[in-house]
Amino acid sequence: MVKPFSFNHLVYREYHFSPDKPYIIFLHHAVNPTVLNVPLSHFHNYVEIGIYHRPSASVFIEGQTYPLISDGFFLIPPFTSHYTLPDPSFGDDLEIDYFYFDPQLLMECIFPDFLSSAKASYFPRGIPFMYPSGKYPLLNQILQCIVSEVQAPGQSPASVNGLILAFCTEFDALKTSMQTYDQPRTAVLPALYYLNEHYTEETDCQFLANLCNLCIGHFRREFKTNTNLTIGQYVNHLRIKAACSKMLQSEDSILDIALSVGFCSYSAFHGTFKTLLNTSPRKWRDAHRTIHKNSIRHIPYKE
Repeated sequence: MVKPFSFNHLVYREYHFSPDKPYIIFLHHAVNPTVLNVPLSHFHNYVEIGIYHRPSASVFIEGQTYPLISDGFFLIPPFTSHYTLPDPSFGDDLEIDYFYFDPQLLMECIFPDFLSSAKASYFPRGIPFMYPSGKYPLLNQILQCIVSEVQAPGQSPASVNGLILAFCTEFDALKTSMQTYDQPRTAVLPALYYLNEHYTEETDCQFLANLCNLCIGHFRREFKTNTNLTIGQYVNHLRIKAACSKMLQSEDSILDIALSVGFCSYSAFHGTFKTLLNTSPRKWRDAHRTIHKNSIRHIPYKE
């Protein structure tokens, strides 16, 4: 039995995609357990899918253990802490296909004049993480088609984008039948869209409820049910996400960044940051710069 590790901090592994190719795939990625004596618990800015073909490891997500007991895939929403560790009883021959993509960029690429921000509506926190092929055959078949298309000679990003869209469409159709959801997400989507664009502003719950045509009490319950977060927690996640991006892409002071993403003071930003990432903004910035320069996971995927 693989036991989980304890961590003092998280690592933010960030990926950047081009508008016409909003995905990166690492095929047959071998994991060596001797390298993972002390694995890095980390999170990404985009959706991660790990396609496995036999039992040989466990994935640890948000403090919970999920053995890979059959062929299938695991899906990890953006900004969800996790790591994968081989089971020593199966040896060190573990191979997983890792697939990262940005649903919002995909939609903007295919429907440039139609859709606004849709990332939160497709893969929110709170959905199931594990998708065995026996229970979700169509989703697994589409992923195998994506892998085959990526390996095909002369493949084009457009064909892969079409298959990813098919995966998102099928996933969206299944979400309302998943046990995690008691109500359709459509009731709070207007609020999610608004918050994704206006997270730096003060949050008016009554205004958000009016957007969704719900009374404020019903709106709060629906929001918590569908995102597993309160409105304030959701906004803080968006602000910290934006702050992480700015700390990597600019030399602005941490105070200026904190104010620019909507926090009223450095102390409020520092407290929220430490609560979510278990480290200070300054330590996170310094540590991630080192990891960013030395980790191959930050190098854009090349065919």
